[in-house]
Amino acid sequence: MRPRILFVIGATVLAALVPLAQPPIYLIHLLFVIAMYITMASAWNLLGGFTGYPSFGHGAFFGVGAYTTAILFRDLGLSPFLTAPVGGLVAAAFAAAVGYPTLRLREEYFAIATMSMGFILQLVARNWEFTGGGLGLYAQPPEGYDVRTIKSLLYLAMLAVMLATLLVALWIVRSRLGFGLAAIRDGEEAAGTLGVPTVRLKMLALMLSTFFPGAAGGLWTYYITYIDAEAVFEPSISINVILMSVLGGAGTVLGPVLGATLLVVLSEVIEFTITASVKLVLFGAILMAVALYLPRGLLGWTGRRAG
Repeated sequence: MRPRILFVIGATVLAALVPLAQPPIYLIHLLFVIAMYITMASAWNLLGGFTGYPSFGHGAFFGVGAYTTAILFRDLGLSPFLTAPVGGLVAAAFAAAVGYPTLRLREEYFAIATMSMGFILQLVARNWEFTGGGLGLYAQPPEGYDVRTIKSLLYLAMLAVMLATLLVALWIVRSRLGFGLAAIRDGEEAAGTLGVPTVRLKMLALMLSTFFPGAAGGLWTYYITYIDAEAVFEPSISINVILMSVLGGAGTVLGPVLGATLLVVLSEVIEFTITASVKLVLFGAILMAVALYLPRGLLGWTGRRAG
């Protein structure tokens, strides 16, 4: 087994042991959020980093998964541990539907199209009675459940989704799919002339890239017990995911892990010192600085310094 796979599995197992120590609930919450954003940043990286097609609306698929789980809980009373994968499948199916026309666009036009998609879904969810409209949806655990227990279980479920995302990324890097995606990133027209099925590979990357955020959104719904359109289709989610991947090193497996961990911790540190709008501007400035001065991310910079 390759060292990176052993490292990922070993680190996840250690993280899974944390609830046994009965730490403060806040620590479990922090680790849950870190695992969730590692999942989303790593998933975005499958498309934006490996393929070179940056999605500026990836948070929309997180929202699709969140609403799927909330609706199934409301109408059928199903557990999120069952419906979270369904949320991922619905997000992937929705991505396939919108991806067929949008993936034929160039990278910059694809980015604009995905950004618009997030706003459209937010508008639909806010005004459609089936999704709760402006009132949102509740997904509260049954009475009698211990808060620590349910949050610990959801944390372990999020770790499982995170591990699956990272293992898929590690598999893609060494697979024919990964070589095909790299060829598209380095020159799509040239790859097409060499026989690479560019549209089919991009579609596969998009569906894999959206399944995991959809599943993460399903777990998030039950974790916070209430969602609305403004919360799960918030544009800052997509911006954070991009920033995390680019900061750590887009196109690498461990880059999004590093970027997500650093940005979540930084966000928690400044949470009570600046407003949300100022934080969004700050993260946008960090994204611009990374794009200008650290185009290969922190992993690329440390590797170059070490060399």
